[in-house]
Amino acid sequence: MAYPYCSNKNCHLPNPQVLKELNKEIKWEKIAQAYGVSERTIYRHAKISKRKLKRGRKRKIDGKVRDKLLDFTAYRSKDNILTQQEMADLIQKEEKVIISQQTISRFLIKRKRTHKKITPFYQEQDIKQVKKFRETIKNLPLSQFSAIDECHFYLNESPRYGYAPIGQDAISPAPGSKGGSYSLIMWVKNKKGKGMINWKLTDEKVNTQVFHDFLDKVKSLGEEEDYLIMDNASFHRAPDKRRELGLPSIEKQLSLKNSKPLPLPARSPQLNPVELIINVVRHNIEKSRSWTPKKLRDSISEEMKKLNKEDLNKFFKKSLQDNLLKLINEEDNLWAISWENWERMKELTNKMNELASKSMHHREFEVISEILLVMNEVEKKQEHYSKILNITDTNFE
Repeated sequence: MAYPYCSNKNCHLPNPQVLKELNKEIKWEKIAQAYGVSERTIYRHAKISKRKLKRGRKRKIDGKVRDKLLDFTAYRSKDNILTQQEMADLIQKEEKVIISQQTISRFLIKRKRTHKKITPFYQEQDIKQVKKFRETIKNLPLSQFSAIDECHFYLNESPRYGYAPIGQDAISPAPGSKGGSYSLIMWVKNKKGKGMINWKLTDEKVNTQVFHDFLDKVKSLGEEEDYLIMDNASFHRAPDKRRELGLPSIEKQLSLKNSKPLPLPARSPQLNPVELIINVVRHNIEKSRSWTPKKLRDSISEEMKKLNKEDLNKFFKKSLQDNLLKLINEEDNLWAISWENWERMKELTNKMNELASKSMHHREFEVISEILLVMNEVEKKQEHYSKILNITDTNFE
């Protein structure tokens, strides 16, 4: 059979039907040579299934290596503080697979696993206290709460980021010490859609006397009685120290402001609305480069003026509703299926995993393996929380 020969790779190829007819008598390799193109180009032009193409090199991140990387970066993983190089070294040690940090970086980007600021989870946190706190506040409107907290600023802090050409360091002059420490005390009240903030910036260490003096000068927060949310810092209540200094108890002092103290559960900063407001203030102060006492005070004063015009309800809602509910749901492990159905689903998924390893597409195998990994994490959490909450019944309903 005669067919045109072309040594030019840009020559016109016949339509896919003609190529397939040619392939009945001539091998693909000979056809590619005749038209002066690669065999892969012939496959693509003839629309041959990718499954018939030669497979590339075997993936390094597969099987146990993939599961380990997903486990390292899982939600609440004990290993999520590892650097990518530490992950690579650990995999080389345990799985005998040499893998580079760059390969791990590409894998994590593909799986949408990002490096972010850690939200601490304190092991000392008592979920029973959190539930009791929720029962106390659940029938109260957000407008009936105020909150108090403190934070610290250091003068002479050097900037952490800067611009420079590629391949060169970003150099910036930095002082030899951080300078003086300043404490900011904030009492925030959410009142009729706008904020009411009392604050004090001091270079003194916050103790019982300083805290008492601040509360003593706070303006009246309104006629309606409210509840002051505060953490468990020793100087917030300090009954013995107050008696020693001849000061009234925290309850008596707050009663003059028409308020009652409402202590947070231990180790639960995410339930204090002031923590969120402090984050906003600190972020803007760092941008303003307030490295002198006067500039720091002026910058904080400007931030407070802005916040007093805002509706702070969003911060109270985030802490006292969203964060509180999320915390309880995570700890209670509220699943919507029974244990029997869970066992059946696990059994079927395992069978799918066996079939996928033999015949399914690589991506399908990855998805099923990841489902199994999540199911194993769920079972570990259920076992852990059952011990904490003294759950003996194996039913999730």
